Amino acid sequence: MAFSTQLWTKFAYLGANGKHPGNCHRDLNQYMSKYLHPHVQPQIGCVLIPLKILKGERLGTHLIPHYYLAPHKLMSYMYKEIKNTFQDAILGQEGAMEECWSGIADDDPRAIQLANDHPDYKTKCIPIIIHGDGVPCTNNHSLDTISFESILAKRNMGTACSTLDYIFCITGVFTQTMDNKDTDGLGKTKTQMWKCIVHSLKACYYGHWPDKDPLGNDFPVRSQNHRMGSIRQEIMGGFVLVPWVIKGDMDFQINHFELPGHWKSPHPCPACPCNRVQHSPMVWNNFSPTAQWKGECFKTVEAFQWHCASLNKPTHLLFQPMEQGGLGMHPQSLYMDNLHVVDLGVAMHVGGNVLHLLCYGGMLQNTAAENMKQLWVEISQLYDRYCTTSQFPQLGLRNFCNPDSPHADFPKLKGKGAQIRHLIPILAIIWSKHMDVGNRNDQHVKQMLEHLRMFYKCLDFTNAKGKHPFKPPPNIAKQILKHVESFLVHYNFLAEKSLTCVPAKHLWNLATKHHYFWHLAMQAKDLNPRFTWCYANEDFVGKISTIGMSCRHGQVTAYRSKSLMAKYTLGIVLRMFHAH
Repeated sequence: MAFSTQLWTKFAYLGANGKHPGNCHRDLNQYMSKYLHPHVQPQIGCVLIPLKILKGERLGTHLIPHYYLAPHKLMSYMYKEIKNTFQDAILGQEGAMEECWSGIADDDPRAIQLANDHPDYKTKCIPIIIHGDGVPCTNNHSLDTISFESILAKRNMGTACSTLDYIFCITGVFTQTMDNKDTDGLGKTKTQMWKCIVHSLKACYYGHWPDKDPLGNDFPVRSQNHRMGSIRQEIMGGFVLVPWVIKGDMDFQINHFELPGHWKSPHPCPACPCNRVQHSPMVWNNFSPTAQWKGECFKTVEAFQWHCASLNKPTHLLFQPMEQGGLGMHPQSLYMDNLHVVDLGVAMHVGGNVLHLLCYGGMLQNTAAENMKQLWVEISQLYDRYCTTSQFPQLGLRNFCNPDSPHADFPKLKGKGAQIRHLIPILAIIWSKHMDVGNRNDQHVKQMLEHLRMFYKCLDFTNAKGKHPFKPPPNIAKQILKHVESFLVHYNFLAEKSLTCVPAKHLWNLATKHHYFWHLAMQAKDLNPRFTWCYANEDFVGKISTIGMSCRHGQVTAYRSKSLMAKYTLGIVLRMFHAH
């Protein structure tokens, strides 16, 4: 968008030439009103939820107005006012809906329910992803952000524009203000907050404006909600949104959604009933083909609900039946995230251990520091040879251990997810060059690296049109599972071998993310892991955090959601308006 000199001058005068920054937002709203058509803008909603006031005279938990951008209001606005944006950011390219639904198995329990509710789902249902993540926001607070995006649009918009153009924020709440104890019978913050989100997403699922508010009460007469709800106005001209995927960092999901599977729990997985009892047929770190937990993944909502109840965990609204106020999602929709499970999990452990062995394991003849310098030269040369897109700017001993006590803890490679992912094939080459061919452990490391490299290669598969398919072809899905299972067998051998050494070595730490890795491979049969990884979402929540930072001046933390959502809504409407 090319700004005129007059427009730049007007912006310079906002807030009295910046002397009063608090007035800039007000002045910007007034100036842009002729472009934004405020009578048709998506209006942010408000509900009362329990939040903590952290200082001042009202210290404690109170019912406080919390603001959110209801998905059904945003979708209605986009469909009616900016159809080109709706096409690009929601429907995706022509043929995307047909391709996506054609890859769903007929016996998928989610598809069976969907066909009952929408017999013509293959032509009108838009599968969406729900994402949640916590991000640092101000020095003392973190912000839990809930957002959604269309699976259909993700493929063609991922690299062509900002994440603000196809990921949409629903709300954000500062975690320190959340009350998880139901103080004075006001309810838990997260439970009450999700009621309004589920209420709006259910409206999007049925395709009509709701006729009741999130608490089941009538809307005020003369309000837009009452006017649209009373006539059951269509939201998107017959299209509907179908919550199909829940994704995110598993630690966040387990804590925020109160799912079973906390790393301290005797049952460390939210996708199956595995346990930590050594030598049990259900022990989580048994990766043999006959491991019992592999055949007992939660295939029904009832099994998942029973497991939650047995651990004294509530079943989140997302998984409760619609007739009981929930969103009716299936536990099969809880997808593992490749970024946190593999790149910043499994591959992080692999990279750290391989570099540690190369530097400290006697494979190279010099000191650890000199060995690392030699390895960095080799890595740099291979970066250039293979035109690696995401590179470490430098690698040293401190990237994977403490050089002052290198054997005191398990090595882990520090870096960004993409940097670690793209380093694995290079480490496979370097290891093959320096390994002792006759050493059994070295052979296991080689095989482990090769299977992880091939897993990543499978993720890069593209179809005849040069696009990543929504669902990998059966042969690619089988290869993904084969390479992951083989990788886990080799890694597990190395982990057990290091424990039997006298004294035991701090190498090849086995974490719950290795268990999640197997589930990720199984889920690849239904949906390409590229569509459930969180690279773009990490960028998006960072942008929302920036908005949250701008709301801190003169605002009690519990009340910041109003300015957060008002600024976000104004920003995306401006982006959509000027995009076409």
